[in-house]
Amino acid sequence: MRGHHTNLIKPRSSMETIVTEIIKTIKDSDTVIERDMKLLALFFELFRTALGIALEQLDRELATEYKKQGYIVERRDRRTVQCLCGTVSFVRRRMKKPGKKGIYPLDKQLRLKPYQRFSALLMKKVAETATSCVYRKTADIVNRFTLTNLSHQAVKHIVMQSGKLCEEWQDIQRQETPTEETEAPVVYIEGDGMVLRGQHKKQLEIHRMQVYEGREKEGKRTRLIHAYHIASTEYEKTWDRAGWYMHRHYGLSHTIVISNGDGGTGYGYEAFQELAAGCKWHEHQRDVYHIHRKVKERLHFAAPEVQEGIRKSIWNHDETRLALWLDTAESEAEGNDELQDVERLRKYLTRNWTYVEPLNQRQMPEKVHLIQPGACEAGHRIYSYRMKHQGRCWSQEGAEAMVQLITAMKNEEWDAVYDQWGHTAYKPISQRFKNIMRKVMKRVPMQPHKGVHQGNIGTYSSASSPLGKLAKGLQMAHIL
Repeated sequence: MRGHHTNLIKPRSSMETIVTEIIKTIKDSDTVIERDMKLLALFFELFRTALGIALEQLDRELATEYKKQGYIVERRDRRTVQCLCGTVSFVRRRMKKPGKKGIYPLDKQLRLKPYQRFSALLMKKVAETATSCVYRKTADIVNRFTLTNLSHQAVKHIVMQSGKLCEEWQDIQRQETPTEETEAPVVYIEGDGMVLRGQHKKQLEIHRMQVYEGREKEGKRTRLIHAYHIASTEYEKTWDRAGWYMHRHYGLSHTIVISNGDGGTGYGYEAFQELAAGCKWHEHQRDVYHIHRKVKERLHFAAPEVQEGIRKSIWNHDETRLALWLDTAESEAEGNDELQDVERLRKYLTRNWTYVEPLNQRQMPEKVHLIQPGACEAGHRIYSYRMKHQGRCWSQEGAEAMVQLITAMKNEEWDAVYDQWGHTAYKPISQRFKNIMRKVMKRVPMQPHKGVHQGNIGTYSSASSPLGKLAKGLQMAHIL
């Protein structure tokens, strides 16, 4: 595509050329697949050419406006941007005003950042695809369905940039004016961590929180009401965002807060108490899934009825029955290791006895839903399916970027992240730019076509005569 275009193609001649090319492509194709591929390439090429012409026309209009403000043209530079339709190339002017840094008016108004090689839409679609498959597969899918040519390294670069956009969007949300607080009678908050394999034989952990207002049935499944998810590879960042969301979104003075955690480091009662500060009532529960798993791990040697008796005693919050079953397990233990396992379980349950009491047996101002066992662990799946298995290992930066992408999509904030594109770097599109676009988009007035002038020849003789045959031939010419 040429760098300078003098005049736009007239609509009629352009349409005739396009139709001719389409017909020629169809005739020259031997197979259906070949035909469709050639037509797709033709349409994308026409679009890229038209887009390049339009951008250079816009650049000329902008240059005229900037000259009125004292800017002068310093030079013309070519820029190439990859879009879903392929590579778009255009020439734009670098302009400078005495005492100020040089700028590219077209780049500024189109919100093209310095060294940006990909369009915003291409980055958005590539990042979306990368949340469900590895980078090489993502590059292969995008290259098959578009006219781009991405490598897996380019996909990784796009994911990292998109992760930073999610971070910027979160910061912008914090700076905006708080919206009206939601008055919810009960708010549930759960937290848990998930371990990943990091580079250089290190371990990374994803810290997750989920806040919701209850559950409802959707067929055989259960859906969390008004759920909001927070995740990061940094514990402090996760906890800070959870606290910001709780106190900004909810008026906690009339709200009962039910918290749930496994009791690990950073997920105890004290940590959740900070998030629930100022609420009407706070109840903390030790996650039932982890309690049952702890019983199974410590009493692997005991009979199934012993393990079941201990679980029922915990569920009924019957401390006397629990002590009897633990004594029974102790009598079945063989060796010091098994005896120590029983003692560890006894101390664990004693330490967390206040928090293992079922919610329906506690004295609370209102009735609340029971938290399903492993509810927070079930939310790990969308992360584990993408970030674990097949020997995958992550750097700190790469894991954080992927976590932010998945979380933004899970919270249905993904579109809002990219709608915020460039707002932190450039001003919104000005009215002057809109007026310039209207000028460029004006179509050339369509000229009415009168068609072929028809007439006849007065032969004053038979139709079989030479003059009669000529007259008949002229009358048929307009339908050939």
